[in-house]
Amino acid sequence: MLGVRGPRVSDDRHTARQLRHGTDYGTRGIIALLAFGANRPADAIYPTTFVDAANKPLTGANRYTLRFDKALTPPVNAFWSVTMYDSHSFFVDNPISRYAISSWMPLRQDDGGSIVLYIQRDPPDEGKEANWLPAPEGNFNITLRMYWPKDSAPSINDGTWLPPAVTPVTARAMR
Repeated sequence: MLGVRGPRVSDDRHTARQLRHGTDYGTRGIIALLAFGANRPADAIYPTTFVDAANKPLTGANRYTLRFDKALTPPVNAFWSVTMYDSHSFFVDNPISRYAISSWMPLRQDDGGSIVLYIQRDPPDEGKEANWLPAPEGNFNITLRMYWPKDSAPSINDGTWLPPAVTPVTARAMR
């Protein structure tokens, strides 16, 4: 669902609604086996994307940004993170051993107060390394992890907040 301001990829809200099984122990057992006891939407939501805003597969051959405008970071009571996975859903080995960027990290804001994450293979320009999530050579996906999402608007649970799209960086914008 990451990128719903662009293409809609997956709908974790639908999946999350299915996690209320009460005393249906057979279904709860299957969920525990296949999804390692998946969290309820009140606890955590994990929107994931495999494509960018142009609906093209994410690949290390390109550079991307994920921009959280000022005051529009993921609305959570705990914390959020963006995690990088390769095409086989494994962490991406990289020179700085960074597999995720989290809200508790010392992220840099741009002049307008927005947080821009740089999702790319090579390091970004000097001064932007704190917001760099290294990508692999090939295809990858990213997951936004939202822990204890807020119930009141804006909220991902009611659709009043949507994750921003992963945007390809053009050669002109990289200058």
